[in-house]
Amino acid sequence: MKFRLILLPFVLGIAFLSTVWALLADTPETAVTPILPGSSLYKQIGGYANAIAQQGDYVYLGIGSRLDVYDVQDVANPVLVAQTGMLTYPIRSLDMLGNYAVASSLYGLYIFDLNDPLLPQLVTEYPLPSRIVTDVEISGTLAFVGETRWLSPGEGGLRILDLADPLNPIQLGLYSEGNSIEDFSLYGQYAYVSSCIYSDDSGCVQFFAVVDVSNPMAPIEISNVSDVEGTSSAIYSHYLYRKVSGFTVGIYDLADPSAPSLLSLSSFIPQFLSKIQIVGDKLYAFDSRVLLVYDLNTPTDPPPYGVYDPGVPAGPQSVAVAGDTAFIAYQVGGLRIIDISQDTLPQVGMYSPFGAPIAAINVEDYVYVLDENRSLYVIDATTPENPIERARYQHVARDEMQLVGSDLFLRGWLGLEVVDVTEPLTPTRRSNYMIPNSGAMQVEGDYLFLLDSRFQTDSLKIVDVTDRDQPVLAASIGTHNYFGAGLQVVGDYAYLGEVYCCSSSSQLTILDVSNPVQPQVVASQPVSYEVGSLVYLNGYVYTGGGGVQIIDVTNPLLPMYAGRYTITNALEYEYEVTAVDGYLYVAAHTDRSQAVNVILDVSNPTAPVEVGRYLHNNGLPLPVGDDIYTYVPAYQDGLLIYLDSNTPPQVNAGANVTAVEGSEITFSGMMMGPGLLSSGIQWDFGDGETAVATLNPTHAYGDNGTFTVTLTVTNILGLSDSDTLLVTVENQVPVVAAGADVLQTINTPIAFSGMFTDTGYLDTHTITWNFGDGTTVTGTLTPTHVYPAPGEYTVSLTIVDDDGGAGSDTLQATIQEGVVMVYLPVIVRTP
Repeated sequence: MKFRLILLPFVLGIAFLSTVWALLADTPETAVTPILPGSSLYKQIGGYANAIAQQGDYVYLGIGSRLDVYDVQDVANPVLVAQTGMLTYPIRSLDMLGNYAVASSLYGLYIFDLNDPLLPQLVTEYPLPSRIVTDVEISGTLAFVGETRWLSPGEGGLRILDLADPLNPIQLGLYSEGNSIEDFSLYGQYAYVSSCIYSDDSGCVQFFAVVDVSNPMAPIEISNVSDVEGTSSAIYSHYLYRKVSGFTVGIYDLADPSAPSLLSLSSFIPQFLSKIQIVGDKLYAFDSRVLLVYDLNTPTDPPPYGVYDPGVPAGPQSVAVAGDTAFIAYQVGGLRIIDISQDTLPQVGMYSPFGAPIAAINVEDYVYVLDENRSLYVIDATTPENPIERARYQHVARDEMQLVGSDLFLRGWLGLEVVDVTEPLTPTRRSNYMIPNSGAMQVEGDYLFLLDSRFQTDSLKIVDVTDRDQPVLAASIGTHNYFGAGLQVVGDYAYLGEVYCCSSSSQLTILDVSNPVQPQVVASQPVSYEVGSLVYLNGYVYTGGGGVQIIDVTNPLLPMYAGRYTITNALEYEYEVTAVDGYLYVAAHTDRSQAVNVILDVSNPTAPVEVGRYLHNNGLPLPVGDDIYTYVPAYQDGLLIYLDSNTPPQVNAGANVTAVEGSEITFSGMMMGPGLLSSGIQWDFGDGETAVATLNPTHAYGDNGTFTVTLTVTNILGLSDSDTLLVTVENQVPVVAAGADVLQTINTPIAFSGMFTDTGYLDTHTITWNFGDGTTVTGTLTPTHVYPAPGEYTVSLTIVDDDGGAGSDTLQATIQEGVVMVYLPVIVRTP
């Protein structure tokens, strides 16, 4: 029987399948990050926390498609101190190589330079020809990389890389070329490999091999046992622990490393054991939700040590340990820190960004993000390039939301929840309305239209929400033995996609809901394929399933089948649709199980035109936003924020200015538009000087003239705008001081000492002394002069700048006759 995606609510189904598609994805054509029409991605927050490493005072967390750095000197209060930009694909594993981190994605390796933990730098992106990287282990400067090829042609195997120069990885050897490596562990010179060989006849034949990797350029298989499962392994002392079924671990003795012997099969508590990891003397068993710890001091039958359950729906992925502290990458719980010296495993610290956003609504300066963790996050987007989590609200519903006034309607598998967000930072619950298996919803006026995804019940419930504190069922309607799969209410009509029980028979049912208490079926239109989501645009209904079915409902009483749109190489029965700003967004899966999203212009409804596409491992995100910013809740990739790339900044440099030489001018620029940062501000003052990162710089001109000042602003996408103003700088005459008056006698040298200042600090000057006796001297401020005759002389010092501006000052020189000494003879008389 064909898989029926619509048996789950839309967003939940897409979220679940996206994990499968991520594991089955073919070689990518492009990056998984979407390109929306006329916009570019420039910010990402949140996402699945899949990988963790610790070194010194820092913990490195692979979360979504980026690497976060946390300062954990105070484990009770870890602080996010740095993060990389968005990467091409999410990080799946993380290992340390000295001051470098080696991370894996689905399709290759990232190598980060962490010499300065506060400035993590991606220095190498090393693509691999396989389909998926399953495991990475570092030994010395070698990286052992397990790769799988799945069912498609291509390369797989255990690849050995030399990372002695992290900027230039070199492949040394490859074991089991073309086959799939599910998992491996290293012990001495051996690799213990769980793998499978694919063939057209028998599919996957699993085997367990021992490989000698002492010569990394030529790994040699020592032994091979067929039909032995194993998807996760780890080594303690000389024991190998391999997960061989959903909850069973095989324990092997490696006393003879070339020939491991099975000692026992131990049943572990979790019903679904996803992964095992050994650090120190403890084995960490990862369930889909909880972390179980076992004591390896009894290695052949390790007893349970403790259980850590933080109560989040998606669990541990990786552990790093320092002393008695374990740091856990919790898929939707972020960074969790526990004390492993106590078997109660108490949590001592955490840093929990939202993990898997599945819906978002933006209202003025806030974005409400609905998370898979059943949490509602309130994000302050006043500055979208620096979104800040302001509040978190734990709730029940988890699939869809709609804001009506100040009430937020949250819909989930268990029913409806109404939350009052009058105060955005303190959301409060108003009511719950329980309808199990509820599907899509829409609030129109005082009524909530809610799909019922159960068989043998009416497929549409209409709930009176006039009193938001006490919703009341007003009507129930639908076609017998059909369940609701798609819904949109437009005006007086509700368009309902219905699927018949246990087959692909579907129909579009049109209801007159002008009186919501007494809805009436007015028309129906059979649809050839099983419908999924449904959207109304300009008189046409588009339904997912069998491609996009197009139905003309310009006359709702006479719907007419108008055509079908399909995506080349896409699976026909797994389409989903939504609409944003008049565009139709279509999600499908290709023959190789790669999720593809296509953006259609449906201005001609029966002939859609593709205007954009992107590959995405997380199904169909539902964008929200305005003409400038678009927010995309991209599930495990986190919240993506796009910026309109068709809207450059708008800049005003300010009014023209008149000033004098040397005076300090304060400029006042203005800028408007999206994606603006202070680092994108550049001033050119027209005299060879510049200023950056401020709209209000100060500047002084050292010479007169007319200068063109240019303010250029470049936003985060590289779009620029410039504006100019004129600065007229007037000349300022020099201020002169000739010196103090002097008193001297004739023929005696007099040393003069003049001074001047000029705010035109780039001017050149002519210096002239006039001594008042008909003589002058130029070119010096400290001349010497001799007056031969007595008298009163006015001495002037004149300074002329290169623009003709002259300043003068005078002093008085009083010159006296010299004093004549007369010596008379001394006459001595005698009596």
